[in-house]
Amino acid sequence: MSTPLLIVITIIIVIFLVGLVLTLSIMRTYVKTPPNRAFVRTGGLFRKPNEPPKVVMNGGAWVFRTIHELTWVDLNTMAIEIERTGETALLTIDPQYADIKVIFYIKVSPTVEGIVDAARTIGGKQVDGSTVKDLVDAKLDGALRDVAATFTLMSLHQEREKFIEEVQSRLKTDLEENGLVLESVSILTLRAARQGSFGTDDVFGAQVARANAQVIQQAQRERNDIERRTEIEIKQRDTDTARMRLDLDRDLALAAASQERE
Repeated sequence: MSTPLLIVITIIIVIFLVGLVLTLSIMRTYVKTPPNRAFVRTGGLFRKPNEPPKVVMNGGAWVFRTIHELTWVDLNTMAIEIERTGETALLTIDPQYADIKVIFYIKVSPTVEGIVDAARTIGGKQVDGSTVKDLVDAKLDGALRDVAATFTLMSLHQEREKFIEEVQSRLKTDLEENGLVLESVSILTLRAARQGSFGTDDVFGAQVARANAQVIQQAQRERNDIERRTEIEIKQRDTDTARMRLDLDRDLALAAASQERE
């Protein structure tokens, strides 16, 4: 084989290898999104100062790590559990403490604006259940406490739907600022906090303890009254029964005496 031919073959092989490397490199820089995720791409050499970031859903885009920043956004519904019991129980208007466990079903709004807001306000490399919970935990807690403070403990049990509606209404605008949508709220547990599970060395704890003591005392008085009334009613019935028996015996004796005279 002649030298010129070898040179040509070598050049062709080199060009092929370079092309293959470039193709693989370009393929690796093209990032595609699965159906349940989106990403926000920021940065770039020719990006204008006021140009919004690029949002990719159900597609893909070129991402060059040296000039772009990428934030993945989970579009699945996230179940965020909030449990407040004992020292962290909710305070009602009675006042009473209520132990509660709630699940908030939240998702990122599947719109360009919602995804951008979520990526911007939550930050980091990823927006998912963990990072969303870290951001909204205080908001969810505040909404539960604010609304519970307008209910009595009994009305919380009797009007759960109303309680949930008011919590959702209070959270709607706050969550929208983070690109989030509250789908629903489920109450898993709702009961009066046990006496002794909360402190009494503060004003609220002392008021709750006093209210509980008053309720217990009133219940005991009512129970004693019922027991006394029941005892009196039983004795009255026994007395009436004995009187009726005496009257019946007397009538029978009179009837027998009358028959003997006849």
